[in-house]
Order: sequence, then structure tokens, then C-alpha cells
Amino acid sequence: MRTVKFLFLLLLGTHFLGSAQTFDRKQVGVELDNDLYASVKNDRYYTNGITLFYSCLNAKSSVSLLKKTTEFRLAQYIYTPRTRLANAIKVNDRPFAGYLFGEANQTFFMANNRVYQGAVQIGYVGPNSYAEEMQNGLHDAFSLRHVEGWQNQIKNTFALQTQFRFSQKLFPSAITPHFDVHFQGQATLGTVQTALNSGFFARIGLKNLQPIAHSNFYSGGVLGTPKTEELYFFIHPSLQYQAYDATVQGSLFGTQSPVELDLIRWRWHTAVGIKYRYNHFNCQYTFFYRSKEVNHPVNTSYYYGSIGLTYSFR
Repeated sequence: MRTVKFLFLLLLGTHFLGSAQTFDRKQVGVELDNDLYASVKNDRYYTNGITLFYSCLNAKSSVSLLKKTTEFRLAQYIYTPRTRLANAIKVNDRPFAGYLFGEANQTFFMANNRVYQGAVQIGYVGPNSYAEEMQNGLHDAFSLRHVEGWQNQIKNTFALQTQFRFSQKLFPSAITPHFDVHFQGQATLGTVQTALNSGFFARIGLKNLQPIAHSNFYSGGVLGTPKTEELYFFIHPSLQYQAYDATVQGSLFGTQSPVELDLIRWRWHTAVGIKYRYNHFNCQYTFFYRSKEVNHPVNTSYYYGSIGLTYSFR
């Protein structure tokens, strides 16, 4: 065992020493979402999410392109009503639903401080997402009572999603090493969600900000040097028009679910958080606020927290 430990430490040390003289070209990471990360009393609607991802640097194809990355994600999102005892349909102020999917995306970091991103997702909403099993397993692990009412969940719907995102730095000629503002727009189209988002995000650096192409805001830390350090707060308010959401309204293909509700089309989103990067490691915490999304007399706005950890390597 001592020999194994020695070899492991030797390989780890060799990896770090080698990486210290090169650029990191790959990343692996995890994002964990839960309403308990924002409040021990708030437990409703978007109740848990887990995302695993891997990203890598691609070859550049033009002078105007600073960097291009490809990322693969595997994620599961879980949605429930506000009460844990929701066997009766009448107390479901939001349908039970799970969304399990794989995603491939590419991000283009341009020399003019613009970012373009396109993504495709394939998966399932409904029992095939294994959301009920995941939630029950988590509750068993922490000796919590099971949530009642999963028999009312949204029925199986095949997920084929596309997403397009664009951002542009505002006032690019201004010399503000600890502050910048970007416009961001996003369009989502598919069998799970169709929506438009528009808003701004601002970074407030406790250290000099990295250019957005080399910052961890969009996983741009790929091709960053191990000695790079980032520490900044950010705020990201946005307005959303939501045309369709299968986790609330059910399938597009005519399959009737026990609980299906109407959407509130216009919604307000806000994200506030902190991101830190040192050497190969990134960590972040984000607080999300979502205005009321479902046309139901009991349904309200809600909030949740997200924790992210990322490791970059050659």
C-alpha cells in the first residue's frame, strides 16, 4: 500500500509539474443544483439537478477567432410541487417531472469580445428520466421521507433540443480592469422547451478580470495557464418569454399526463454569484431567482443554489 501511494503521488506530482509549463486544454467538472443550497426552508419546483461535463480546446479556423471549445454534458433535472405529500392531483401546483439528457455544444470566442454558442440535447422527460428513483435514493441516503405523488408525473416525452447563445461586451474600449458588462441573448427550441431570453451580466473583480475568452464564465479557462487566478462576483438579470415547457404542459405529441398546467409567458430571472479560479481548479456558487412560472393560484416564485467544481488539465 505504501508503494501504491508513493507511485500515485509521484504521478500526480509529475502531472502538476508538467502542466505548470504548458496550457490546459481540457476540463472536467460537476454542477450541483438544489433549493437547499439557498434556503433550508425553501423546497419546491426545481428541486435538484446534477450535471457532469467535459470540454476541450479545438483548432482555430480563422484570424478573428481567438478560441473554439467543444463540451459534452450529461445532466438530470428534477421538478416537484411545493408539498411532499402530493398524491392528490388538486394539490399539485406544479407537475412532477424529470429531464435526463446528453448535450454537445461548441463555443466560439471572437477577437471582438463576442461569444457564440450552439448546443444540441437529446434525452427524455418523464419516467425514463429516472427522476423518481434519483430523488428517493437521495432521500434514503439522508434518512428523509419519500416524496409522495410521482404517479402524477409528466409522461414520457422524447427530448430533442437546440440552444443558441450570444454575448457581446459593452463599452469594449473602456479600461476597467475590475469591472465589465456584457449583453447576452439566448434562444431555445425543441420538444422540451421553447423560449427567448435577453439580459445583461456584469463581473466585479476582486482581482484583475480575465478577458471573457479566457475567463471561467463560459468555461473559457481551457487554454489558460495554470498560474492564472480569477476571483469575481457577478450578477445576471434577464427577461424570458416562454412559449412551451414540457415539464409543465406535457408532451407536444398529444400524450395526456395526469397534471398539466398553463405557463406564465413572461418571466424574470436573476443569478448572483461568485467564481474563483486558481491553477487548475475552478469553483463557484450561484444563487438563482425565478419569478412565478405556472398559472396556478398557489404557485409562487422560487429560488435555488448551484455549486460548481472544475479541474483543467493538458
